[in-house]
Amino acid sequence: MIHLPNLTIVMTDGGYNALSRLALDSVLSHIVPGKILIYSPQNFGPLGSYHVTAQIRSEEDALRLLQTAVPRDVTTSHFFYLQWDSGVIDPQMFDPAFLQYDYIGAPWPWHPTDNVGNGGFSIRSRHLAQTMAGFPFDKREDEYICRTHRRFLEAGYGIRFAPIDLAARFAIEHPLPNHPPTYGYHGLWNFARFYTEDDLLYRLSLLPSWFKKSRPDSAMLITSCQQRGYNAALTMIEGWT
Repeated sequence: MIHLPNLTIVMTDGGYNALSRLALDSVLSHIVPGKILIYSPQNFGPLGSYHVTAQIRSEEDALRLLQTAVPRDVTTSHFFYLQWDSGVIDPQMFDPAFLQYDYIGAPWPWHPTDNVGNGGFSIRSRHLAQTMAGFPFDKREDEYICRTHRRFLEAGYGIRFAPIDLAARFAIEHPLPNHPPTYGYHGLWNFARFYTEDDLLYRLSLLPSWFKKSRPDSAMLITSCQQRGYNAALTMIEGWT
């Protein structure tokens, strides 16, 4: 086990409790954090988690908590932000260097520069969170931090973003050309990339009833299932209403 007393695990969840717990357990299988901080209507965390009751009705509600509550409640130097559609692929790939920066997340391959990175599976510093608390809210919060304000944050606040080669070893959302082995992932469509079909079917069964296949990430999930030949999963997805 890796003991990281200066790391808090943070989750914000409004309706994906079972999937969020799977994401959380994928980290707790090999990391002992200083604290687990969960914002949700119900506490889905293990014994000892610090739960803040929060009414989260949308992704925007969840992201607002990152800018308002997290800077207040996180007391460790860094926090690991996990969303329900994320998880660890290979615990052996964890690198202490992931905590040497103020922000690390999966690279965005469509951006030639300022391409680190995705926020749904990311490690951030408390310094960054407290800095962003003074900025206007933007629901595209990872792009807002990592592209819109990156240069200003670097020059004005000394914020350090991980280099793309390290970020690629940290996580994948959309693969880079020749993407290296990686620690974790973000994105519903990656369920089909990294799990067996039986595991995928179980995870899909945990999606709430109001989940709609018209969501853009569902279309990408269908493509991933087709590439893997996951016909049973495709049949399940076709039955969503």
